[in-house]
Parts: sequence; C-alpha cells; structure tokens
Amino acid sequence: MEYGFELLTRWTPYKEKIGLESLAWTETAGWIYAFVAHDRVRYVGITTMVLRSRMDTYRDMPNDRVRTLIRNYLDEGNEIELYGLRRPNVSQTELEKEESQLISIFETDWNVRR
Repeated sequence: MEYGFELLTRWTPYKEKIGLESLAWTETAGWIYAFVAHDRVRYVGITTMVLRSRMDTYRDMPNDRVRTLIRNYLDEGNEIELYGLRRPNVSQTELEKEESQLISIFETDWNVRR
C-alpha cells in the first residue's frame, strides 16, 4: 500500500457481526482509511472522528452496504486488511478531495461513484 498508509489491523468475522483483530493504533481525529483484499484497494473512506468510532459503525450496522461486502468477503474465507493514513487538523473538504483522488487512483470497486 502506498501514499503513506500504514497497515493497522484486519477485519475478522465475529458471530453475526464483524470485528477488528486489533485496536492497537494511536488514535487521532481525522483519517483516510482503506480496505485491502488480495493486494487490491477495495474501498477508501474518510472520518473526522477517531478511527475506532468509524469502524464501529461498520461492525454494528447490519444493513450497511460496505459492512455487507466485508462480511460476505470474510465468509468466503478471504482476508481484508485495514490501512490508515492520519490526517489530523485537515478539514472535511480537504479529506473529501483526497478521498476522491485516491478512489480514482486505486480504482476501488466498493466505493459508489458520485
């Protein structure tokens, strides 16, 4: 993974939910994150909150489209890694701009094109 992203953890199936293998990263508000499977960036997202809180929404919302994609992929025996890029003190507008650029660069297939 390029562009300064660091591997943080992996998604894992957990009963009817999904979870993260570890929460061992230094928390800050403001992140760009990516879900990677088979060495391909599948999804890029942003959050202005701490990353753990954003990942909780994927874990806890059973009807979320991306959460369903993660769960189905894990159920097929695949691995999904979570990469993060800290962006503290960056405005939401700037995060959205960078997110859009990364979605185009990586040609993600789980992001919905606007």
